Order: sequence, then C-alpha cells, then structure tokens
Amino acid sequence: MATYWDNIKTILPNGDEVAYVFQGNLNQGGQCGPNQMNIMNQCTYLGGVASYTPTAPDGDSWGPGQPMEGLFPNVGEYVSVNISLVGGVNYTICYKCIEIIEKATFLTGTCTSCYNDGYGGNCSNAFIAVPPYPGDGNGCRFDNSINPQGIAVGFFNGLGPGGSSTFISYISPDCSDCTTYSTGPPTPTSLNFIQNCCDATEQYQFSPTSSIYTTLINLGAVAPNAFRADLYIGGAQTGMKCWSVGTHLNPQLVPFAYGITMDPPDLWQTCLLLQDYMHNDPNYPDCCNYQPCDPLNPWSPLVGQWHIPAVVDQFCQECVTLGSVNYNHQDCVCCSGGTQCDPPVAALINLQAKVKGFSDRRIKALSEPKLDRAQEKAFEATLPRQRYTQVEFHLSDLEAGTLNAQRSGFKGTLTDVQNAAARLFNDDDTINETQKGILACKKCGGGFGICGKGSCIGAKCCPPLITIKIPLGIIGPSGGGVGSTGTVSVASTTTTTTTSTGSGGMASGGGY
Repeated sequence: MATYWDNIKTILPNGDEVAYVFQGNLNQGGQCGPNQMNIMNQCTYLGGVASYTPTAPDGDSWGPGQPMEGLFPNVGEYVSVNISLVGGVNYTICYKCIEIIEKATFLTGTCTSCYNDGYGGNCSNAFIAVPPYPGDGNGCRFDNSINPQGIAVGFFNGLGPGGSSTFISYISPDCSDCTTYSTGPPTPTSLNFIQNCCDATEQYQFSPTSSIYTTLINLGAVAPNAFRADLYIGGAQTGMKCWSVGTHLNPQLVPFAYGITMDPPDLWQTCLLLQDYMHNDPNYPDCCNYQPCDPLNPWSPLVGQWHIPAVVDQFCQECVTLGSVNYNHQDCVCCSGGTQCDPPVAALINLQAKVKGFSDRRIKALSEPKLDRAQEKAFEATLPRQRYTQVEFHLSDLEAGTLNAQRSGFKGTLTDVQNAAARLFNDDDTINETQKGILACKKCGGGFGICGKGSCIGAKCCPPLITIKIPLGIIGPSGGGVGSTGTVSVASTTTTTTTSTGSGGMASGGGY
C-alpha cells in the first residue's frame, strides 16, 4: 500500500505543509550511527497530522506533548529524543534530518538522499528485501507507490501525554547525545536568538550550523547588536525588518529561522542606534512605524518624561549636537522650531489660549445677549498657527519640481520624491489605490501621501501630479496672516505654490 501525504506531513509555524525524511541513529558499541538492527529506521518518515486518531493519540509526532512538538530542524541537524523507561532504563534516539520535501515532490519524486548520506535502508524500487550497504543508488518513490516499505513511517508509541515513559527532546547540531544520555539540551553559550526591534513578540531561534549564525559571527556580532535583514522561516520570508541578536536560554519556546539576507550587511550596537541610522538615511525606510511626538511611544527617549521641561530642554540640545546619540532623532521635530508637528511649547500656549478664550467668551455670553463675532475672530487670530506652502508638479518632471519645492523650503531630495512617487503611482501613472488605506499623512489633511523630511508628499490625478505640502513654522499673534496664491513656471511644467494655515500634527504612517 502506498503512503499518503496527510499521514506524514507536518505544518510549519507559517502554515506550510512539509514532510521530513530522517535517519535514526543509536549508540552502537560506543559510537553513534544509523540503526543496524532495524535498517528501516535508516530512511524513515515520522507519523504526521492525519496519523492522529482518538484511539491512536501518539500518531502525530508533532502533536501536543509529543517528542517533535515545536521542533523543525534543518537538513543535517539532529533531533535528540532522550527517553527514560519505567525501571530507570535510559536511551537516546538521534533523528538526523536527511531531506525536507513538499507535497509536489512527494507525489512525483524519487528519494535518493538516504543512499547519498551513506545508508539507503529499504529505499529501493527493486524489492530487495535487505539491500546491500549502503542500499540502492536508484532510490525509491517518496510515496512508496512501487515499494510499500521503501520509506517506513515511524511513531513514538507510549511517549505522549499519559504515557508510562518520559522524554526530553530538542534540536542538536550533532549525534553526541546518543553515546551519553542527556537530561536536557546544553546551555547555549553562543548566539542563537533573534528579536524584532519594533515588536518584541516576533522572535526566532537559529542553529549554530545555519547560515544565520555563520553570517552574524563573521561580522563579529555580539548581543545586543542590531541589523536589518529578511529572514527565511521555512516556506516564507519575514520581509526586511530591524532585528537584535542574543542568546536565549530556552530557545525551544520560539520557532526557527533558517536563512538571512542582510541590507546593509552591517551591524549596530543597539536597536536604537540602528533605528536612528535608518531614519536619517534616505535610502532606507524607518525600522518601525515611528510617530514623532507621541508621549506613549516606547521607543522615544522621552517616554514618560515629556512633561519635565529640563529633560525636554536637554534632549532638544542633543538634537543639534553632532555626535550625540539623539542628534537628528525622529522626535527632534517636536522641539521648538520643528517642522513636522507642533512644538510642545506652542502646543501648551495653544491650549492655554483656548482655555482662557473659552472662559472669557462664557462670561461674555452670560452678560450679553449676543456674542460679538468681531471679538471671536480677534481671539482666533491670537492662537499660534502653522503656516504651509504647497507645491504641485507633473509626475513626468520630478527633477524640476523637486528643485522648485526646495526653493520653497522642502528639506528632502530628488531621491525622496522619486521613492514617494514610486509608491503613490502605478506604472501607468494612475493612483496606487491599493496603498490608499496604508499611506496617510495628516499634513495632507489625513489624505493619501507620505510624510518625509517634515513635509507631506502627496498625489493627485488626473493629470498625475505630485504635491508637496511644506510647513513654514509656527506663527503667533504678530506672525502675519494667510499668504497669497501664485503660479511659478519651472522648465515646461507649471508649478502652483499655495500658502495656507493649519493646525499641524504628526505623521500617521509611511514616514521616511
């Protein structure tokens, strides 16, 4: 009878279905090696998801309380299962991972990996009862459709919940546990753990035999160094994120990562320094969806201290001190003179003025039958306000448009505008509708756009236009009124510059 996929498959943490081909190793004369007493174990599957039934709870080797639960080794690694029987007899089986296959390979492919590793077991389509060492070089079908016993299916009988025997299982880089019974995995002495700099709940472990370990060690990594990378987690990628590396004393609690692609191929001492670098480098996006001026942001150096004037003053001094850890930090825009959100002092003046104005108007309303609208307007004119200018130019003329925007106070570069345009527009110059719910900037009135270098880079259609809303600073009672509207010609493009007032505010996403 052929073997069925559902009987041997397991499900990775990312939801992908795979099957493992193992080589069972035992202590044989003081040496760890493939089982010579039962050659079927030299090339074997372990029972998978569909092998579980209420009457056979040990069928799924990766099920709750089973030896393989949470263990997903790389090819070449071992799963050490240290078993203690009733009566005090202990022994260890070391399952070497020979191959990892997906369903398409299982249904059509031929297994030669067991033979190539030195022990083919019964993996032969020639129906050889006991194949000569090391087995049949032609291998056997993965689904055992020709030889029903080609690749056996093994089970951990009596080791699950309620079983009479106990076990300890973990991933090991070698077979040494088979010669010396182990009471648990060795305490890690080197790097084995990665954590997302922006989300501490996203964690992965990695093996000392993996490319992740080799890459980081070659760069000289030590805890808690940080880096930017895309991790391969078995059938899926994490995407480029910012990570810190360390040593986890109980790594079996988190899933595995198997491969790494770094960009840039460099290390930073801490996540905070990496985040600052990414924020200030125009070639990279921010590590996190950072929102400046948020008093509850855990990554802000001022978290819990925004209300202390001396601390804020010290931070703002460091913002302009070259070499300081807070030099040009994301929250520096919140200091007096910042361009992205209302400085704390201006915000406080605004609040105090509103409270006073409300009290004055309430008294006046109680004493007079009609509110004097002229006084209302005079009061509003005393409030601190943010001035803006807006520049628009055609998508086909980014260079000239960016130059004109810079003349109007835009702090960004042509690269910033090009990167924003690539995200805001499709290849056919239409608005990127799929990004509308993701890219939003309060400086665009909460509309479609990207906050960058203190301004909002937005989009209009049709024709396809780039809009850059540029803050000009906070004005008070004597700061003048609303500006005028005019037209400026740049090359062959007509650029409209508009000056207006608004309440300011911090970016809500898509920051550069």
